[in-house]
Amino acid sequence: MQTRGYSVAPIPRLPRSILYTPAFNLERLQGAREAGADVCLIDLEDSVPPARKAQAREHCLQLLKAPASASRVAVRINELRSPQGLLDLEAFIRHGLAPDIVMLTMVRDACELEIVRAQLSELQHPVELYVTVETLEAIDAIDPIASQCSGLVFGSADFAAELGVEIGWENMLYARQRIANAAARYDIAAIDTACYHLDDPQLLLQESRAVKALGFHGKAIVHPRQLATVMEVFSPSPGELERAREILRRAEHSQGEIFTLDGDMIGPPFIKKARKLLNNFTQEPHP
Repeated sequence: MQTRGYSVAPIPRLPRSILYTPAFNLERLQGAREAGADVCLIDLEDSVPPARKAQAREHCLQLLKAPASASRVAVRINELRSPQGLLDLEAFIRHGLAPDIVMLTMVRDACELEIVRAQLSELQHPVELYVTVETLEAIDAIDPIASQCSGLVFGSADFAAELGVEIGWENMLYARQRIANAAARYDIAAIDTACYHLDDPQLLLQESRAVKALGFHGKAIVHPRQLATVMEVFSPSPGELERAREILRRAEHSQGEIFTLDGDMIGPPFIKKARKLLNNFTQEPHP
């Protein structure tokens, strides 16, 4: 199935887009699930005022009881060191409900993931853990954290606040590179921070292309109108998929030797890249 030039089925293992929606707005949450993002995220953290945390938690549980949509569902919980974060986890366990992905916030070391995984092990529904990388400590501990989760999401706003700087390309580049490298090392998702300038589609496009070049698989979005741009950038074209298939077909008969395709030399690194692309974006087996 094709729409706007990008494939929407099957949803890739490493998501291209995560659409954030405040949990206290039930109508927006229901609409977000049908927007077409790879992951629809119910936010219990920054977008929810303290006075509305309990209401947001109830709305979240209502959504988790609803029939499944095409998108995977994630919930971003409050900081584990806070009472609200513990209440978020307790709600999942008490009701026997859980999203496909639980996203942790303000993580400072890998021990926090061990605690959450132990708590959620009581649930029958398998849950992936994603980590919002937004603290100085998380950047320093990126490898131990990456080894225990399924995805890393860059949180530029809190990270810039900890550094005491504005959000810019140059001063965020080191953190982005650390995230992309760790995600590649452990074969997990690397998702870039949201672009908060909703009226600047060109900036969104530039950021998306730049982080894809670093090795990111997708980008967080805070409004459905950002979705098409992000999905276009992070989706392979039909031609790219067919070239990857042809590389693997020829590799089967190359007896380990380097070969050429359309004038390009193809060796083991290019074969590995083709296999990773097809494993993420198709349901074809490519061991």
